[in-house]
Amino acid sequence: MAGLPDPQRPKPAQGDALSPRRWTTDRISRTEKPHIDNAIPQIGLLEASGFTGTDAVLAYIAVSRYTIGATLEQQTARDGGAIILPPERTDAATAHLAQLAATVTALGPDHEFEVGLSALIHGLGELIATPTTDTLSRDARARRGLDECCDEPSAGRLDE
Repeated sequence: MAGLPDPQRPKPAQGDALSPRRWTTDRISRTEKPHIDNAIPQIGLLEASGFTGTDAVLAYIAVSRYTIGATLEQQTARDGGAIILPPERTDAATAHLAQLAATVTALGPDHEFEVGLSALIHGLGELIATPTTDTLSRDARARRGLDECCDEPSAGRLDE
């Protein structure tokens, strides 16, 4: 099966960055802690751009998960990224969808990823004007340990 390590082949060393075992098994099957040295400046940049600390972390998580998910889907796609429709459907609506699907497939997976990431980023940008903490009820804020007067628990911003 393409993309999976050959059980007959000797296993490469764990530290080998090009190791099929490292990228197909270890990276997918274990949960890694985020690299704080990457997170701090990225969250600080989001805060400096107007996000609350909470929304900066949520935005960072959303973009990270979208990127990881899209990468895994692209690497494991058995159909080469084509949008497969049931062949028994011959109605006009399915034919129209088939045309659209062919256009999307022709644009390629990189374009598909960029459009999705752009939509995610533009949507996250709305949090600057309306932070998630502004939409929490008083009871929900209390359950989360947020002070009535403040949007976040007392802690300094990462960009200060």
